Amino acid sequence: MNTPELALMRLGLGTPLGLTAPTTLAAARAGIVRFAETTHEDRHGDPLRASRLARMDPACERSRRIAALAGWAVQDCLAAHSSTSPLPLYVAAPAAGDAPVDEAAIVEALRSEAPVPLELREVVRGGRAGMFQLLAAVARDAPPSPWCSRPTACATTPP
Repeated sequence: MNTPELALMRLGLGTPLGLTAPTTLAAARAGIVRFAETTHEDRHGDPLRASRLARMDPACERSRRIAALAGWAVQDCLAAHSSTSPLPLYVAAPAAGDAPVDEAAIVEALRSEAPVPLELREVVRGGRAGMFQLLAAVARDAPPSPWCSRPTACATTPP
C-alpha cells in the first residue's frame, strides 16, 4: 500500500498537562502525570482514574470538557495563522461504542474558538486510534503543497 507522506505544519494541544503544545510537551518530558482517582467507578466497582485540568469544573459534562480542550488546541494551532481563508476541519471523536458525546456542540465550539472559518470535512470515531484515522483522512484529501512535493495540512483534534 502506497501511503502518501504528510507534513504537519502546526500543532495545537489543549490537555490537562498544558493549554499549548509547548507547555504540554514540556510537562510530558518532565514526567508530570495528572492522573488521579475520581468519584466514578468502573464495572467492577473500582474507582476510575482520570487526568483533569485544574481550571475546569470536575462536574463539567464530557462534551463540554472535550470542546474546551479542543478549543484551546485550535487556538494554539492557529495562533500564528495569517490567512482568513476557510480551513478544512477533521475531528477525531471518541469511539462509537464509548459514552456518547455531542459532536455538533464540539464542532461548533471549535468553530467559535478558531480565528478563521472552519469547514467540517469528516468526523472519525476511532477512540484512541482516531488520531491515526484522522491523519489518513487528511493525507487522502490534502492538496499538493506549493512548498514541497508531498501533501501538507494543519490538523487539530479533540483529545
